Formats: sequence, structure tokens, C-alpha cells
Amino acid sequence: MSHKNQRMLTSILASVLLAVTLISNIFLFLMVYRNTDRRVRSEIAQRAHYSLVSIMPQIDADRFVKLTQTLDPSDPYYKEFQAYLNQVRIQLGFKYLYTTAMGPQGKLIYVVDGQEPGSEGFSALGEVTDTTEVEGWNRVQAANGEVVQESQSEQWGSLMSVYIPIRDRSGQIVGLIGADHEMMTVLNAVNSRAQFFAILIALITLGGLTAGVLAIALLRKAEAKRLLAHNQLERAYTELDLKQRELAASEALLRVLINAATESIILTDANGRVRDANTALCKQVDELLVDIVNKNIQDLKGEEFEIFRKLREQILVSGQVEHLEREEGEKLLSYTAYAVKDADGQVEKIAFYAQDIAWRRKMERALRDSEERFRSAFESAAVGIALSDLDGKLVKVNRSFCNMLETTEKDVLGLELNAITYPEDIDNDKVFKAKLFSGEYDDYHVEKRYKGAKGKTVWGILSASMVKDDAGTPMYAIGMIQDITERKLMEVLLANAKMEAEQARAEAEFTARTDFLTGLLNRRAFLERLEGERSRELRDKKPIGLILTDIDFFKKVNDTFGHDAGDLVLKAFSECLEKNSRKYDFVGRHGGEEFLIALPETDIEIAKQVAERTRKMVEAMEVPHVEGKPPLKITASFGVAILEPDISDSIDSAIIRADHALYRAKTSGRNKIG
Repeated sequence: MSHKNQRMLTSILASVLLAVTLISNIFLFLMVYRNTDRRVRSEIAQRAHYSLVSIMPQIDADRFVKLTQTLDPSDPYYKEFQAYLNQVRIQLGFKYLYTTAMGPQGKLIYVVDGQEPGSEGFSALGEVTDTTEVEGWNRVQAANGEVVQESQSEQWGSLMSVYIPIRDRSGQIVGLIGADHEMMTVLNAVNSRAQFFAILIALITLGGLTAGVLAIALLRKAEAKRLLAHNQLERAYTELDLKQRELAASEALLRVLINAATESIILTDANGRVRDANTALCKQVDELLVDIVNKNIQDLKGEEFEIFRKLREQILVSGQVEHLEREEGEKLLSYTAYAVKDADGQVEKIAFYAQDIAWRRKMERALRDSEERFRSAFESAAVGIALSDLDGKLVKVNRSFCNMLETTEKDVLGLELNAITYPEDIDNDKVFKAKLFSGEYDDYHVEKRYKGAKGKTVWGILSASMVKDDAGTPMYAIGMIQDITERKLMEVLLANAKMEAEQARAEAEFTARTDFLTGLLNRRAFLERLEGERSRELRDKKPIGLILTDIDFFKKVNDTFGHDAGDLVLKAFSECLEKNSRKYDFVGRHGGEEFLIALPETDIEIAKQVAERTRKMVEAMEVPHVEGKPPLKITASFGVAILEPDISDSIDSAIIRADHALYRAKTSGRNKIG
């Protein structure tokens, strides 16, 4: 057989042998595990569970770190912590229990041995310098030269050890609690699946240490529980720390508030022993706090404590709030006791309060005086005052308000404001009220009408505002109403008189400026208006046309038909002149049967055209005068002139020129334009 085939055969046989060995070992492990006493497996599981769960709630990280740094045996927690660890050591069955912490001083190891709690067995070894295994013992060499030994075979040895991290508030690991200084052995076995199987096979191959295998297997299962419990513990620590901080802050704030209180405060238990007191109480009784606390109130001297004792006796009987008062010069001292009861309703503590309430009595007296003054001012006020709620209903009115509306308080209370408001003023009133109630207006003033008794209309000036509490919340509206009904009547009378005077003045002015027969401008009024046009003419450089006209043979009409007929002719002639004028022309009676027509912004040609058109209308006009007789026919002559837009010309000169033109028309045969 060749060397190559021999090597291949050797490899195959080695592989088969290895497979058989593995299968045999696994079968051996299963058989050993199945035949292991259930009580042993249960005990191992119970111990592992205790080491993972039961130890953790006992650890206070801050106190533990403090302990590792200070090593102060006088700290009460030192003994308490030692007792916890010793109890764990006994229940786990270890001879020694090591506690390892990392702090500013380096790595420290603490040992709890089999001595009773309170002994010196809980001692510091210092930094570990060496760890060896000698003839079945674990030997720990410390920096101070001491050596601690532990039997490797006792209660499953180091493989049953479980390390629990201790963290501070920031989450940093500051120490570990465990039962074995060979920390890496356990952590590697628990955290590495490959190493777990390596250790398992090695143990089986070396002789099948059933207890060790079971311990590792159980630790593997317990690790998940440990991590879960650790996370729960971390959350519990965080919540507890937060609650402790909140509690400490609340207690500090409570202490500040109690000491800042002006009232004297003292707290006792049900037996009368003083538990606490504030600064005000100490000042009142002239004692230091340390001289009061933990003493029985029955043993304390002074009038205040005598009153506290009386209140205590009363409250122990009644279980209710008790109160006493006494006068001391200008002071009025008020004492009150409150019972603090337990869940069963029994008095557990009693809180006493004492304060000088003389100021309160003064305030109450001042408040009563103020209310009385307000009530007196409210009722005797000369103006009407009304209070309405936020729904707009009247809740209080004074005497003047009732007199103003000729009603009674009983008849108006509860009414809405609209019910006493004049109908035409309701909409305006709603707008003002809405702005006041919404806070847009702080106040407003308005004249309005009210409905009085028997349909009487009452005029008033309302000044309304909103009354608010200390927080700025509206409480009610107040309105003050000044009755101005008589003033309004006088204003109406005065307005009527003023109107009549204006009419009389207008009539007088009209009479003074108007020709009484024709209704045209008289000579003076015509010339005044012409003066105004003259100023504008000079400014705008535009001429004014003037027409002077006269009724032909008017004297003959008067002599033949009488003055009444002559008046009819004058009226008809003036109406014809005015009707034929343009909208910006104006006509006036110059005197007798002569009339003037002013034509602003008109040159000589246009003026002559207007005169000719007017002449034709007069010629065609018929004037009825006597019933049953034919109407009168008249003609007129016209003289036309231009008032030039030059300062060298004048109104009088222009009228004279128009008069000359009229004269030429008359001398040339009348009924003509000159």
C-alpha cells in the first residue's frame, strides 16, 4: 500500500474515531444528565436564580461606591451590606464571597467569610497581585500580603459564580458583585457560544464533571434572565433615583415654604412628641429648634404650648379641626389644629398653626366700611346706576335709576338691557356692549334713549365699563346714566327757534334782494352779483354781455287798462326774460319797466343774438288781463353793450353804453335791438 493511501486510510480512521468519540461523549452527557438527581438540578437552578435576582435589589450603587472609597466601619450601611453578602454566601454555600469594585483607589477586593454578621470578616485586601490554584484551592494574593483560599470543590466551585455589575447614576459600571475572582472564565463561558461547547467537550473528555456541565448549562440559560433582570434593575434605579430627587426637592421646597411662612407651625405625633417646627414658631416661643424637637408638648413651657395642649386634647376626642383665639394687647392670636390621620382613620400626627389675625380684623372692618360707603354712594347718587351680569341682565339699580324711568327696582331687576332700551337704539347698543364684553373697549360713552313707564322716552348719557376681578376676569358691567331728557327738549325747542329765525332771516334777505312784484333780483342785488362776475371776468379775461330792455308804450298800458293790468304785463315780461336766459345768466329789475340781463363770458355778437331771440318771444307773447276781453300785446326795445375784461372799463360805463343803445333802438322805431 502506498504512503498516500496509508495517509488517507489513517485520516478516515481518525475521523471515524473522532466521530465515535463525539457521539459517545454526547450520549454519555445525555445519560449522565438524565440520571442526575432532580434535587441537585433544582438546587443548582435555585442558587443560580438567587444569585441573579435576589442579590440585585439589595445593592445601592451610590452607597456601595462610597463604601469602597471611604472604608468607614462606622457607617451603618457597612454592617448592613456585610450582612446581606454573608446571607448570600450562606445560601449559595460558598466558603468565601468576593466583592470586586473599581474606584479611584484602583481594583479592590472585599471578602465575606463564614463569620457572623457584624464581625471583622468584611475586610479590605487591597489590589490583587496574584491568583493561583494549589492542590484544589484558589489562592488570592493581595497587595497587603494577605492570602485568602477557597476550596475549588466546594459547592460546584467557581463555575457557579455570577457577576452582577453595579452602576452609578450616569450608567457607568463602578463595581461587580460575585463569588469568584476568576471573572473572565465565567464571562467568556457565558458570552461565547464556541467556548461554551469547547468547555463542555473538554469537561466530558476529562471525566464528565456532571455538576460543572450542569452549572455551565444553567448559567447559559440564566444569563438571559440576568440581563433582563439587570435592565429592569437599571430602570428601577433610574425611576427610584428620579423619585428620590423629586422627593428631596419637594421636601426642600416644603422646608423653605414652611420657614418662609409668617404663621407659627409645629408638628407633633399622636403622643405629643414634637417632630418639627418652623422659624416663626421658634421666634414666637423664644426657643431654638433643637430645644423643642423630640420633646413632648406636655413638658414645654409657655402660653402658646398651653393652648396647643388644649387643642390637642380636643382634637384627639373630635378628630376634627379645632380653633382657639386669644387677645394679647393689640394682637389677636388665632390657633388652629389639624389632625393627620392614617389609613384606619386614627390620628397619627397633629399640625398646629398660630398667627396674629388683628390685621385681618382691621381688613374686614375696612372692607365693611368700604362696602357701606359704596352702598351709600350707590343709593344716594344723583345719576342712575345699574349693574348687569355677563348675560346682559340687570342685577342691581339705584334709586335715581328707578326715578328716571318712573319704575321700581322690583320691576326692572332680571330684565335684559334691551327691554328698557328705545327700539331704534337697540342695534347701536348691541355693538357697544359686544365690544365692552369682549374686552375691545375698556369703557364707552354714548347718548341713548330708554323706555320709561307709560311709554315715556327718557334721554340719557350712558358711561359703561367692565368690572373685573384680580385675575382680570370680567365679573359684571356697570353703567352710570345721566338724565338729559330736559336738555334734549330744550335742544329741540332751540333748534325749532333757530330754524324759524333762519327762515325769517332768509325771507328778510330775499325781500331785501328781490323785487316784490316780479321776483327778480332788485337793482342792488343785481349790481352786487354783477360785481362778483366782474372780479371773475378780470381774472379769466372774458367779457360780460349786458342787455338793457324796456317795454314799449308801458305808460299807455297803465293809463288805458290800469295799474293792475300794468302789473300783469310786468310779471309776464319778467317771466319771459328769465325763461329765455341761459342757466348761468341772471336777470334783474333796473327800475320801472326797465330790466337788465347779464350774460357772463359773452361777446357782442352772442349778446345781440340773445337779445333778438328775447325780442321775438316778447313780441309773440299775449298777456291776459280782463276776463272776456282779448289779451294784451306788447313789444320791447333792447340795448346791448359789453363789459370788457379790462380794468379801464367799469359796470357803470357798460350800463350807460347799454342805455345809449336802448335809446337808439327806441328812436329808430321801437321793438328793435340797439
